[in-house]
Amino acid sequence: MRIGMVLTLAAFFASCSKSTSPGGTAPTLNAPTLSGPVSSASADTSKAAYLADSIATTFDFTAGEYVSLLTGHTGSQSGSTWTWSYTDPQTGLTITWTATSVSNGYDWKLVENGTSSGITFNNWTALNGYESSDGKTGNWTLYYPGITQAADSAAWSTDANGTLSGTIVAYSTSGAIANTFVFTNDNIANHTGDLKIYVGPVSTTYEDISWTASGGTWTIYYDGVAVSQGSW
Repeated sequence: MRIGMVLTLAAFFASCSKSTSPGGTAPTLNAPTLSGPVSSASADTSKAAYLADSIATTFDFTAGEYVSLLTGHTGSQSGSTWTWSYTDPQTGLTITWTATSVSNGYDWKLVENGTSSGITFNNWTALNGYESSDGKTGNWTLYYPGITQAADSAAWSTDANGTLSGTIVAYSTSGAIANTFVFTNDNIANHTGDLKIYVGPVSTTYEDISWTASGGTWTIYYDGVAVSQGSW
């Protein structure tokens, strides 16, 4: 997975953004937030709790980095689209965010032009996706630097009971699905949830990790058969 993008992206998760109509204040975008176990206890020799928490934390950090690019920059509106643009004075790299109003939300896109870390970007889309006006549903796709191949994609939704569900897919540079992560946060405030990890697409479970505020359990599978399990 690319992490600087891992998942990355995306959850898992919960978004707290509140979008507004193009006719008023510019829409806002906040990083979706995943919640892993409260801590990875030393008794968890499998490191399952640490793994779940790391996936959540990495996504939060990566998503936050992209969202921060909007901070402090004033957007301009043209029809149903808002645009924010920033040029790095040292590298000359130009980053442009757009948010286009669609039914019940916004389509977001981040485009880069210029050179950074030895890579030249020509109207390269780094990220795009959709977020509903209430922030309860959405999807993001992040791309490998300079090319059109997705590195990670994420989709999330929150039901009437506040349960947050999300699926993260990590791709190889050839487009093959490397891993799939299915997150459920039953109660983010109380740190209860579940993470299922698949090798490739959602077919055969590799690991299932569940947790509450007081601990959790893990099970590792091989060819669909549980071969190891434990708790912390």
